[in-house]
Amino acid sequence: MPESPTLRLLRKRWPLVAALAIGLIAVGVSYRPGVLIGYLREQASPMELFTLVLFLIFALPPLCTRLRLPAAVGLLLVAVLLGPFVLDVVDPSTGTVNLFASLGRVFLMFIAGLEIDLAVFAAARSRSLSFGALTFLLPLAAGTLVGHLFGFDFLMVLSAVLGPALTEVFGRGDLESGSTRLNVLASLAPWRE
Repeated sequence: MPESPTLRLLRKRWPLVAALAIGLIAVGVSYRPGVLIGYLREQASPMELFTLVLFLIFALPPLCTRLRLPAAVGLLLVAVLLGPFVLDVVDPSTGTVNLFASLGRVFLMFIAGLEIDLAVFAAARSRSLSFGALTFLLPLAAGTLVGHLFGFDFLMVLSAVLGPALTEVFGRGDLESGSTRLNVLASLAPWRE
């Protein structure tokens, strides 16, 4: 008689199942509404939050695969739940969140790069390069034209239009980043008289 897939999975992953069962029993016995969330909000150390996020990063993709969802959707949903607008467990201004945000961006670009079929890209090279150039040049030209119509100096308009683009390319895109502050100051410098 063939073994069921669930039983085979339990045999293969019994330490994980045992640890999960012990953890669920411990939480279930001592659970009081709001205590766990309150602990994570107020008393959890950065290492505990780092461990929680790392656990979710490794545990959610297989679960999402079983539910026939993309792994990124599950990770985004949990990020929204743990973020400041739902449960407010993880403060977005902490170093842990900045670290995972940076790693997530790099990982997303890495995965996107792996998905590119180089033979197809080489066949559509001119179209790809022209699309990239147009998505940069058209907003640049439109912003420069609107600034010129409002009577601003060309260099001021150019710095205001290029500033956000360069911030996203070279900086993190928030006001805590040194490159962003420098970029904002450079954009505002022509306004001083």
